[in-house]
Amino acid sequence: MQIDIQKMPFLRLLIPFIAGILIASQTEFNLDQRLLWPVLVFLLLFQLVRLFLKLPFSFRWIDGFVVSLFMLSLGVLNTFIQEPSTHPSHIVHQPAGIVLARITDAPEKRELTTRFTLSVIAVKDSLGNTTKASGMVMTFAANSEKTDSLHYGQIIVILKSPGLVEGPANPGQYDYQAHLRKKGIYHQLFLKDIDWAFTGESKPNPVFALSYRIRDYLLQTLNYNGLDQDELAVASAILLGYDDKLPQYLRKGYAAAGAMHILCVSGLHVGIVFLIVNFLLGLTGKKRSLRIVRTVVLLASIWVYALITGLSPSVLRATVMLSFVLMARLLNRRGNVINSMAASALILLIAEPMTLYHIGFQLSYLAVLGIVLLHKPIFDLIYVKNKFLRYCWEITAVSIAAQVTTTPLSVYYFDQFPAYFWLSNLFLVPLSFLVIVAGMGVLLLSFVPVVSGLIGSLVSLMLYVLNFIVLQVEALPGSTWQMLHLTLIEALWMYVILLILIAILHLNLKRAMFPVLLAVLALLSSFSYRTYHNMHQKSVVVYSVGKGTAISFVSGKEHVLLADSAVLASQKTHEMNLKGHWTQAGLSGKPVRVACDNVLFDNGFFRRDHDLIGFQGSMFYLWTKDSEVGQHPDGTRIPIKMLIVRGNCPDKLNEIKERFDVEMIVLDETVPPWQRKRWVEQSKLSGINLHDVKQQGALIVAL
Repeated sequence: MQIDIQKMPFLRLLIPFIAGILIASQTEFNLDQRLLWPVLVFLLLFQLVRLFLKLPFSFRWIDGFVVSLFMLSLGVLNTFIQEPSTHPSHIVHQPAGIVLARITDAPEKRELTTRFTLSVIAVKDSLGNTTKASGMVMTFAANSEKTDSLHYGQIIVILKSPGLVEGPANPGQYDYQAHLRKKGIYHQLFLKDIDWAFTGESKPNPVFALSYRIRDYLLQTLNYNGLDQDELAVASAILLGYDDKLPQYLRKGYAAAGAMHILCVSGLHVGIVFLIVNFLLGLTGKKRSLRIVRTVVLLASIWVYALITGLSPSVLRATVMLSFVLMARLLNRRGNVINSMAASALILLIAEPMTLYHIGFQLSYLAVLGIVLLHKPIFDLIYVKNKFLRYCWEITAVSIAAQVTTTPLSVYYFDQFPAYFWLSNLFLVPLSFLVIVAGMGVLLLSFVPVVSGLIGSLVSLMLYVLNFIVLQVEALPGSTWQMLHLTLIEALWMYVILLILIAILHLNLKRAMFPVLLAVLALLSSFSYRTYHNMHQKSVVVYSVGKGTAISFVSGKEHVLLADSAVLASQKTHEMNLKGHWTQAGLSGKPVRVACDNVLFDNGFFRRDHDLIGFQGSMFYLWTKDSEVGQHPDGTRIPIKMLIVRGNCPDKLNEIKERFDVEMIVLDETVPPWQRKRWVEQSKLSGINLHDVKQQGALIVAL
């Protein structure tokens, strides 16, 4: 494919617009919007005047510069305008009180809670004053008969004030706060039945309400036609983008097999809907007078499907791109794939600038770019004469092309890589295509129960095989390379290298090999520095793990995990609270585990003798309710780097100071609130630095 950026006007508009979004989002919306309007007006007037002037060819760059500056300013301004927290009515600026809010999505019932999003309508303060308000709140309500009656569009009263979403408590932990902020959500609520009430009112958006009803009907149709349990869960995800019922072990299996894209409704699904509707419309003949009608019906079909499946970034990308193709075909115009992709991205980002930060948006566009730019060069590397083997190689080449462009970002986000993606996709891609086609056949022919039932049984069998293959690939040795780590800078360097190589490949820029070597050198330098740092690190980390104790004593890439038995036995705690830091710091995923009740331990660099711990030439003390101050034989005070308080133990700080010279006190999350308050007060009076893990999050002390 030949790349000519002059034939890609939307790409040239998109790049500065994205730069504007990045500038606005990274400055935390502190700029005054009023300063940007004159800039936009000036640039627009300048370009209008420029249209009537005939400048020499050598000055054409002025046009490009002015347009780019205009798009950059527009990106900044649009992001500021659409940032909800800048609006005076936003709940972040309102006093605490009773909240009136509307449910804006279909409530998702989980094991213990029902999750849904609320849009705030008004706030009533303690004085009885009611103020109109705005803002979104992520809400979790304890499951009960009452929550079973929740549905989209209902207006409910919340008798407690929403709280701000907290950031990650541990280093390297998933940042749920940042995830929600990118969706414009700053607050969350955890509700019991007594905390909320129905108002009896409901104000749903009729379009979304209809889409939810259609989706629920289609889910029932799949179930009625022989799909159940895991097969129904996977079919719901593949066909309708509904993954609420998908079990965790299957999510993990598809991720390990490099096949998560199969569970996401994407361009493939939209394309199949298009082909089916286009085929049915073809039966009406090829009269030119019906071209507009066919185009309208096709556009309506793909947009209705996009609405039913939740308007995910991958679906929106494909739907907008296909809409451009249909309009171009109606106008007898030929389009450029990359330009169409840029146009769809620009439209989505104008509508919602923070979509840029959605992982699905980023991976979707990168995967398609990889297929467009790299599929043919990879496929041409090997000539296969046999038709069947050639087909297999073509599927593999597509998988490799998509994987090449998405790997740096996926490793940066998820810290893992599916080693057998090429093998799983060889079987799963054609099989999933058949599942999609047959599954849509079930939905379209549901009015003929005998036929839809037979097709449903076939779909159920194919899904069983699909899941079986996924789980078998996951079970292969080394199926997932875990605890990989890339910094953002390293991921960007990898994309710089990839971009230059693509330019060399498509534009024959042999002189660009020197920049490639420089970029590779920069990347290797970053790897080397990080490896050296990790090999020589020495630190103590007190983690936040809820009602438990977890402390890592780090020496190079090895570490001892001192924790209570519940934490040591909980794989979920490791995955959610600890693994992120271990990966980020280059630590072993299998630390030396020492239980808190194991009072004697020595492995060379870590030594524990009851409550006293020796590590890297420093002394640490684990203070519990059974700890005793005692007396030192010669009356001298022992220097203690860190006194770690755990459990319900009274403060004996005055006695502790008589024996120990304490540099820092750390309260872990097992200390009850009333004892924590006393320790904080006493440490202030004593002038000793104190860190409260419950309030301040995990603590890292470098030695």
